[in-house]
Amino acid sequence: MGLKSRLKSLKKFNGLRKLVDTANDGQQAVDMVHAGLDEGITYCLIIMDLSMPIMDGFEATEAIRDI
Repeated sequence: MGLKSRLKSLKKFNGLRKLVDTANDGQQAVDMVHAGLDEGITYCLIIMDLSMPIMDGFEATEAIRDI
């Protein structure tokens, strides 16, 4: 998801007073989910770009599902 699209989407979610996190790549997304679980945080929705650097969205999604 491009930066402009991401910011536009975040504005909609932030207007609903929901906590929104963003990751710059797939590995960071997986790490955020791991860290969240350690802190008692669970994500209700994860929107994944399929062509991210370091770890693409397909690999990241599989890794998150395996958690």
